[in-house]
Amino acid sequence: MSGDELHDARRGVFWMYDDILDVYGAKLGVYGIAVYALLCRRANARATCWPSLNGIARDLNTSRPTVVKALDALEAYGLIRRTTRRDPKGGHSSTLYTLLEVPPLVKEINNPSKCALPPLVKEIDTKEDTIKGRHNEGRRTGPKKKESDADRRREGYDWLFDR
Repeated sequence: MSGDELHDARRGVFWMYDDILDVYGAKLGVYGIAVYALLCRRANARATCWPSLNGIARDLNTSRPTVVKALDALEAYGLIRRTTRRDPKGGHSSTLYTLLEVPPLVKEINNPSKCALPPLVKEIDTKEDTIKGRHNEGRRTGPKKKESDADRRREGYDWLFDR
């Protein structure tokens, strides 16, 4: 993915892959999606950017640990690569974030014509539906018979009636 692909010819427009939401949305959560979107927004023509952790946290109105956790998840799923940049003395200068292509496996799963997966839900045979080995067919369902006040007193619920 190049930065040219991330930005539209129109001023102030960027985009990201649909798979980021469709496949990774539930895994990354709102903060992971927000951090990824911010990185896309800041990316240059080489799909790289280097915002600070404090800057990301400030822009997204969240905490620095939340940003770090989101970046860890993005890197673990192979969506970004982090590279530590050093100053001339060898100290930490900044972190370079590179936006990577969405892994090909995800693209194939999202394209049903390329991947024949079994259905996720099988048809349920109600005759085979059992609880503790007994068939439920023909069993009465619905609310239980209400107990009378005398039954409750016998069961030790006297305190309910001492008002």
